[in-house]
Amino acid sequence: PRALETRGWTTLLPVRLIPLLQKGKPLGILELNPEDPLLRGLRDRTLVVGLGFVGLPLSIALAQAGREVWGLERDEQVLAKILAGEDVTKEPGVAAAIVEHQGKNLFFAGSLSDIPEGSSGQRDTFIITVGTPLNDAMRVELEPLESALKDLIPRLRRGASIFLRSTVPIGTAQNL
Repeated sequence: PRALETRGWTTLLPVRLIPLLQKGKPLGILELNPEDPLLRGLRDRTLVVGLGFVGLPLSIALAQAGREVWGLERDEQVLAKILAGEDVTKEPGVAAAIVEHQGKNLFFAGSLSDIPEGSSGQRDTFIITVGTPLNDAMRVELEPLESALKDLIPRLRRGASIFLRSTVPIGTAQNL
């Protein structure tokens, strides 16, 4: 971390190994120790909005990688199934992974108000995976995405990141 500090670099990701390159040629690997004082106070949390075919497996993969993950699903029937350890996506291994991680580093909620505010030194990453269906005119319905963003805005703090993982037309992110 000192080598990063002296160059003025920081990372927001839970990175452990960083390849060092000079003019594209490998020089070596910098290994970060999570107990280093520079990293020790940081706790990152991921909030996945929408627990369908994209959001639920993504939440599980992040939890399996050791992240604290909160999955947000507004559909009460879908949420009830997930809370019961059921796989609503029919993906292999998802049900077992829900049971394995739920309550440890994988949590589910029906609204943002059910998710505790982050603590000092904690950065939130929001990943929006809501459905964006086509309407009768074959245009993408952006209301679910717009609604999710409106809900997230009051929760944003310095250092937070928002990623969009929904199928949308080109330029959507710029126009929201």
